[in-house]
Amino acid sequence: MAEEKEEVKEVKKDRCLAAWIASYNLLLKECGGSKLIPVPVEGSESPILVFAPNPSPDPGPNLSLEERIKVIEETWGTKVATGWCEKVAGFTPGTPEFERCVKNVARKLAEGLVT
Repeated sequence: MAEEKEEVKEVKKDRCLAAWIASYNLLLKECGGSKLIPVPVEGSESPILVFAPNPSPDPGPNLSLEERIKVIEETWGTKVATGWCEKVAGFTPGTPEFERCVKNVARKLAEGLVT
């Protein structure tokens, strides 16, 4: 009896994972790739980030650590940070606070990716 319950749990776990993967793939297809989208939850909108399975933005070990951070910060990091600072943090694009947020978040993302 206990073994049967464990098998049922495993089947549910596998089905849950399969459902999550299917919904994620559908989101990528319908959203057109990575982006921040508002999702209505209990009367308000909560942002979620959909990541497409892109190649790593890290240019690799041929550059110094600081050069790698700079490349990521100025490309992928800035793109992600721009959406995050507007949609999640709530800063208005073009304001000094927004620009500071993008710069800081992009840098932290880049550092976190390579260190």
